Amino acid sequence: MMGSGQSKVYCNRYLNGNGPPQLAEQGSCSVEAGINGTKKSKRGCRIVDGNQPNDGQMTVMVQRRSVEGYPKCDTIQMNFVFEDGIQAENHPNPGQTYYGLRTQAYLPQNSEGRKIYELLQVAFDHKLLFTVATTSTEEERVTFTDIPLKTIEKGGTG
Repeated sequence: MMGSGQSKVYCNRYLNGNGPPQLAEQGSCSVEAGINGTKKSKRGCRIVDGNQPNDGQMTVMVQRRSVEGYPKCDTIQMNFVFEDGIQAENHPNPGQTYYGLRTQAYLPQNSEGRKIYELLQVAFDHKLLFTVATTSTEEERVTFTDIPLKTIEKGGTG
């Protein structure tokens, strides 16, 4: 997707007319977020909150190396940490324990990467990036939602 010279985004869950609400239904949002800790302000936002665990932390740093496909850009590295915890009422098995998660995601440090970072920060703040789910081995753990993240610097999809 990024780096291909195209700005199209393809998402299977929005096919067949099952897309997100129209912008007029969502309200308008103004967000000022910066990689180096600048202040955020949200005005007129009507974003529905997800069920990501409350104790999650997102930190960000700029690395002096490039993510694959962007040889002339530094890398924005986002670090996500969720400790083991107890499921809340909005999780699959309230009162039961779940395993946490530690992971990273990467973006190129360019104008497109910074815009995506700002959107991911809003999604994290609204508890939309992660959730608690039951795995195929019947374990409850923090996992990714439907918002894709590039979790390896080399290879993989864009």
